[in-house]
Parts: sequence; C-alpha cells; structure tokens
Amino acid sequence: MELPITGYAKKLNVAPGETVEFAVSTAAASFEARLVKLHRDPALFEPIASDVDGHYPGKVQPIRMGSHAVLARPASGWPMDLALSLHLCPTAESPERQGVLSSGPDHGLFVEAGLIVARGGGVELRSDIPLRPNHWYRVVLTPGSPTRLEVTPLDDREVGGVVETTEDFEPIRAEGFRLSGWWDGEATVGCLDGKIARPAIRSAAQGAIAEWDMSRHHETARVVDVAGGGNELRLVQHPRRAVTGPAWDGTAQEPRQQPSHYDAIAFHSDDLTDAGWATTLAWTVPATLASGVYALQVSTAEGSDHLPFLVTPGREQAKPRCAFLAPTFSYLAYGNERHWWHMPNVEARTGKPLEHSVTAAELWAAGHGMLSPYDRHRDGTGCTHASWLHPIVNFRAGYHHPYIGGPHQLSADLLILDWLDGIGEPVDVVTDHDLHVRGAEALRGYAVVMTGSHPEYVSAAVLDALDAFNRQGGSLVYFGGNGFYCAVSTYPDEPHVMELRRGHTGGAHWKSPPGEAHHASTGELGGKWKLRDRSAHRLFGVGTSSVTFDRGSPYVRTEASHDPAYAWVFDGVEDDVIDTESCVLGQPGGFEYDRMDPGLGTPADAVCLAVARFDPPVTEYLLDDGRWTGTLGENRADLVLIPGHGRRGDIFSVGSIAWTGCLLTDDGANKVATITRNVLRRFAGRGGADG
Repeated sequence: MELPITGYAKKLNVAPGETVEFAVSTAAASFEARLVKLHRDPALFEPIASDVDGHYPGKVQPIRMGSHAVLARPASGWPMDLALSLHLCPTAESPERQGVLSSGPDHGLFVEAGLIVARGGGVELRSDIPLRPNHWYRVVLTPGSPTRLEVTPLDDREVGGVVETTEDFEPIRAEGFRLSGWWDGEATVGCLDGKIARPAIRSAAQGAIAEWDMSRHHETARVVDVAGGGNELRLVQHPRRAVTGPAWDGTAQEPRQQPSHYDAIAFHSDDLTDAGWATTLAWTVPATLASGVYALQVSTAEGSDHLPFLVTPGREQAKPRCAFLAPTFSYLAYGNERHWWHMPNVEARTGKPLEHSVTAAELWAAGHGMLSPYDRHRDGTGCTHASWLHPIVNFRAGYHHPYIGGPHQLSADLLILDWLDGIGEPVDVVTDHDLHVRGAEALRGYAVVMTGSHPEYVSAAVLDALDAFNRQGGSLVYFGGNGFYCAVSTYPDEPHVMELRRGHTGGAHWKSPPGEAHHASTGELGGKWKLRDRSAHRLFGVGTSSVTFDRGSPYVRTEASHDPAYAWVFDGVEDDVIDTESCVLGQPGGFEYDRMDPGLGTPADAVCLAVARFDPPVTEYLLDDGRWTGTLGENRADLVLIPGHGRRGDIFSVGSIAWTGCLLTDDGANKVATITRNVLRRFAGRGGADG
C-alpha cells in the first residue's frame, strides 16, 4: 500500500531566522500546503500565515533501504588483473542475492542461497562451502588462468574449498563500486546482511590498489584506504561500526582497548538513516514567531498529513519564566516502533485485529521495513540508529498508541503544552538536541524547566545541562516516568543520526552482541545510565520502578505530605486520594512509573508526598534494581519534592507517565492539574495556586 501523501521536515529543531526544508511524497498531481501550530487534536490546529502556503506539484519519492559503502571520490582506470580479498561474516540467511563487493549486478562477490558466488561478466564461480550465519570466512578471488575463488572458514572445525574457471573472467571496475549491494543504474540494491572486514584489491602488476582499514574513525562515515591509492570509502545509511571483527577473542570490550579486534563493519539490508528525498519546499522562520511545536500540513483529495518541527526561542527574544524541554531523543527512539505488534495479547488488549488497531501510515512504514531502536533487523540484531531524515509516522499530533490506549511521546506532550496555554503560562520550547549542542547555555534565563512525559533517552550532555541548570538555582519539573534511563549519542558530522546501544543488562527488546556495548559515535558505554552511576534518582529523586499496561492506580498522600512546609503543594485539594481520570490507562499512576531508592542515589532531603501502588508485588524491574542495591523495592510510583538548598533550585517529580494525561480532565479542574499548577507557580516565583 502507499499513502496519499507523507513526508518529513529536514530539521527537527529550528530557531527564528533559520530555514527548514520539507520533503513530500505523493502520487497526486498536486497538493496543498499550509503552516500550522500543533495542538493535541488536529481539529485544534492553528493556521500560521506564511509565504509557503499554496499548491505544489506532486512527486513520488521512494524509500530505499540498505547500508553500503561507495568510493568517496570518483575513480577509473583500475587495471584488469584485480584480486579481491576480504573477511565475511553473514548474519542472516536471505532467499535473495546480496552483494558483498561489486561493481554492478554481474561483477564482484555475492551471497546467493548461502554460498559465495563470484561473477565476472558472463562467467560465474560458485563456491560449494556453505556459509553459516555468524561465522567468519576469508574469501579470495584471484584472476588468471585459471581464475580461482577460495573460501576458508576461520573455524578450524569447518573445511574450506576452491573453485576455478579458465573462462574469460571480467574484473570489477571502479565505476559503480560498492561494498554491500550493487548499483543497478538507479539505486543501490541487494544490500548485505553481514559483517565485512579487511577488504582489499590488488593488482599483480601494480600492487595494492586499495586496502581499507575499518578499525579507524568509527565516529565518521569514512573508511580509509591505507594503500595510499586515494580510494577512501564513504558509508551510506549508517551501517554499524565499532563491531567485533575476525580477530576478536573477548579480551577487549571496546575498540580503544584493541583496535585490530574491531576492524569490521556490520551492514544491514534494512538500515535507513536518510531517505534522501528531494526538498519540495522551504520556509525561513520569522524573527517574530513564538517558540512552539509547528508543522507543515499537506493535503490532497485522497488524504492529508502534517510534518512536525519544533521552533526554539530566538537568541534575542525576551524569555518567559518557564521552558518546556521536548524529549527529541525519545521521539526518535520511539519513531516508527512496532516491537509491541508481536506481543501475544495485542488483540485482547486493543479489542481488534492488529491491522485495525494501527494507522494506515504505520502499516505503510512497516511494509517498507522501517525500524526504530526498539526493533530488530532482519538478522535479529537490534537497530542501533534513529534519524529524522525520513518519515516518522507516529511523530504526529493526535497519535493514539493502541497498546496503552492513549497518546504517547509528541502527542502526549502536546497535552502539557495545551494545558500550559490554558492556564496562561507562557513557555518556550527547547529540545534535547539544543542541550546536547549548547549545554546549560540553552537554559539560561529561565526559572523553571519542565520535561516531557516520557524522556527516556538522553545524552550525557543533556544530563550535564540539567544538573548545571539546577546547581545554578533553576527549578526542575520532571513531568513523567521512565525518564533519563538510557544513554544515546549523535555523530559529530551527522547530528541527525542518534545512536543507541542497549548494552548487556536489562531491557526486554534486545541486547547488544558480545563486545559491542560501546557507541561508535563517541566511544562511550551504552545502556542504562545506572551502569555509569547516573541513574535519574540522583538528580530527580526517582527512577524507573516498573511498568503496567493495565488500568493505573491513584496516588495517596503520605504522612510527610501533611507537614505544613508542604501544604502549598496541595492548596485546593482536600482529599488525600489523587484519583483524577487520565487518558493514559485511566489513573495518574500508570504505564511506566518511578520510585525513590536511596541505593540508586535518591538524595536524603527528597520528600515523598504521595504513593501509587501496583500489583504484582515483584516485577523484573524491581528484581534488577535489587541485584544492584541488595534490597527488593516496592512496586510503586512516588510523587517527590526536593526542596532547593544552597544554590540548587527545587525539583518536583510526578513519578508516572500517566500523570500528565490528567491535566485536561474536566477542562483542567481536577486534583492533578491543581497540584501541578501550584508547583509550577511556586517554582516560577509567583507563589501558590492563586499566585
């Protein structure tokens, strides 16, 4: 199936004076475009008059998957007596032909039906050595009379072999050269599921033409040619680097310890970090436009879509007291996710077949094989990259997550922004990516910074910026649960690509392969922040407790909450039970939620104001934490206040993703909204519910 129209903004966050480009694909002859400000419901979108509003010619732009490498600079005139050698580790059995090293569909080395095949024009050499997934083989193609193809397993329990031909075997050429896949005249197709290491091309007469060292520059798209011939490669669609090679023996756990053990690149036929669509139109953000979440709304007679982007404040604009930190790393991590589609109780939970639960856009993305870092590649390994340079179909206002029966990520965070607008609280929108680049400077001038409802993934720079902001007197409102849980990073030269390695502990989605827990982009250890003693507990007082997909629980005030010092938090709330209905699983405590734990870093002065309790009493999350702390915690969510002291500002943590799903219940006249407003007004310096 194809969508009537879709696309993406080529920048996720833009400031006044900057230009955002949009790429649109539609089979319609033309489409209409207009700028809108987003709200929680598409029916509430606000038109923004702009010079891009109008009609544009339609154009179909394809999704082409698969990572590969090309020559960084055009080359020609390679000699005719070329010998090819490399190490190959196939990672999946594919029924289709896949290119290993080629110059077109009929020249080079390929994998077909689990065997290495060399093609030289009209001549074919087919090895009879079966390739076992996740085993290394040395492959050598030597020209001459005869031309020989030799495949040697590195496992000495397997037997290699040689096949020969005396027919006229044509060598590869520089034109159309590829590592992984082959050029078909329009695109690179047939990309490999497997690792390649130590590829080299040699001439009997001229010596080394190219020898590519994959152990260097993991943070870049470069593969250097150490032969001196200038045949450097450029990687396309971000194959995974910093992966174990044929020499890896477990003595090193990351490339800096033993670079020669990490001299491979893992290619995937379903890698995608840049759809490469042509720009359809562009818009320069006016200097006067208020910070917020906007979109290009595009429509044809058959359907419509909107392509979100976030406008951050201008450097010279006056700042309000409050800023909302949009969790753009988490938006990317969950972009196009479909791991939950395979859960055994999906139909029972959603009440309908899967194909009727998800949107047409989600089915389209799945049909094209698009992945999130929650999903696995075709070879079973986890997807470690995410990017905004392709359609992200669940990054939309009004998106309803079928498994939780409510909004999630951007669609949930728009509830917060709409509530803030409804109570007359001005707010700027800043993003994870702003903090990642600019640090605490991006928060200068604000009294309060609020998080999104599910800020699960952050970089070290984001944590550093928030901690620095709080140390300098800024107050924080952590508006969600399961936040600040896992580390992500970006590539220095390609900041649109986010890297996520889950490591070897915890998590039900996938784990990193042995020896591959460190990020290629930065070299840092991937996985949970608590592995690096930076659990969310240390700054926010709470960290991930557990998860439920059943109806949530109310919060009940603690004895400590009745101390007169904290009475202001509950001004206007007479009942001890905080049971406002939430659009996320029904109650303010629910979905993924957090609790205090001194063993993981909760400060001694953190005050638990209310608790939501859940069944069962023991979960895998609690067991995992207990293995670290030696104490099995309770299955609960905690509402926590950390009063400011010294130069530090105050911190308020709601302890649950479902909390903000209550803010607009009964038009905002409810217990959760009242408590939240009390805290926000107090932190912003206007005091109390009526301040």
